[in-house]
Order: sequence, then structure tokens, then C-alpha cells
Amino acid sequence: MIVFCRTKHGADQVAGTLKRHNHAVAVLHSNRTQREREQALRGFRDGRYEVLVATDIASRGLDIEDVSHVINYDVPQHPEDYVHRIGRTGRAQATGDALTLMTAEDAMHVMAIERFIGRKVERAKLDDFPYVYTALFEELKPGSTPLHQRRARGGRIGRVYHFGPARR
Repeated sequence: MIVFCRTKHGADQVAGTLKRHNHAVAVLHSNRTQREREQALRGFRDGRYEVLVATDIASRGLDIEDVSHVINYDVPQHPEDYVHRIGRTGRAQATGDALTLMTAEDAMHVMAIERFIGRKVERAKLDDFPYVYTALFEELKPGSTPLHQRRARGGRIGRVYHFGPARR
């Protein structure tokens, strides 16, 4: 299984949580030395590690076979990254599952992904999960616009594009 996180700090936190729950975990991000990255990849390929927690450094250009699950812990901000991430499960006609965890704040990024891939990403609400609050599953008031149809505006912040709700 590969778990993708948006940030190096997030990857380290997720890896720490998994390790505390007795999972064999390798971490792959740009703060690791080349030697540490190679050891993580080798150990993951050899089966020494059951989970690889990574940032987008691992979503492109790495040949990792037999990945049964990809989990997007953070929704990718670029649709191309989503395609490269979930493509880790489809190597050499293999099959696997790709799951993306999302909040209402991620809806605009998910809409961009859906436009890019030309199909809807299936959503599921977990029955036994203790949700605090989410607008994703709210019933719409008559005459209101569904969340996935609301307009968005985007802008560049440094080297990254950010999308948010449009002003009225």
C-alpha cells in the first residue's frame, strides 16, 4: 500500500501513527537522503515494509510493482498528480484499489480531478465513522446550488495554484 500526503510533515505524521499501530512503514520524501530513499524503495519492493508513505516525489517515474492499494490521505491539488498517484495500482494489467480521503474543503480539487479524468469519482460515507461535521453529505435546501456545481476562482500562490470559492 502507498499512502500519499501533500507535505513532508504530513507524511512523517502518518508514518508515525502507522508505526505506533505496529505496521512496517517506509517514508519517502525530499527531506530524506538519497540513501534513505533507496533503502525505503528497496525495502518496500522486497516486502520488508507493508506501507510506503510518500509525497508526490513517488507519484511519477518510479516503477513499483504489486501495489494493491493507493490512499490519497490528502486530495492532490493538481489533477495530473491524482492520475499518477492512482496509476501506481495499475502496473502491468494488475488491479488494485485507489481511495481518496476528502473533506468539504477539498470539493473544488475533486471537481477539477473529475473534469480532468472525464468521470465522477465515487463517494462513500462510512456508516460507523464518527463524523464531527461535513457539508459533503448535507441535504440541500430548495433552490440552493450543489457543492460540486458552485463556481470557483483560482490563483497562483508562489509555484502552486490554489482554488477556492468564487466571491459573489
